[in-house]
Amino acid sequence: MEGDSVQRTGSVPSLKGFAGHHHDESANRRRDGSSEPETPQRGGDEVDVRSDAVAGMQLLRERVLAITRERLALGNVHVQSFAEVVEGESVGEFLSRLLSDQNQLVGQAVDTTVDGNLQRERDAAFEQGVREARELLAAIGGQAAVVVDAVAAEFDRRLAALEGDDA
Repeated sequence: MEGDSVQRTGSVPSLKGFAGHHHDESANRRRDGSSEPETPQRGGDEVDVRSDAVAGMQLLRERVLAITRERLALGNVHVQSFAEVVEGESVGEFLSRLLSDQNQLVGQAVDTTVDGNLQRERDAAFEQGVREARELLAAIGGQAAVVVDAVAAEFDRRLAALEGDDA
């Protein structure tokens, strides 16, 4: 098939951010006819889906992980953030991801604890992070403080269930 070959096409003109507008000299002229180019106006549509609850979860996550790094002497080691906190995420799902992030940090730590129990340090870091988040949110209250309390209650419930299984 001698006639079948890939050929390069010419360049496509820039749309300057506006679908359907060709970039030429007349497109840059003001509507009043002056020769000074008109500044393109972008659409003003924005969506903000953050709520106080999401802000509370993000604050809690950052405090817990910062304290975990500090208690385990990890310096600037960070965990990969695979997903952001999203509106509508359940407390249980959020807590599971947060504990998983803490476990990633524990996995990178050299055990220098007095009793050789990194999990106990992880749990203490979680509880300290909750306290700090509560202190930071005390003045503003609202859904952010409520969600921090809900995550702490779920953590306590899970910890009690684990201790019950050990007995």
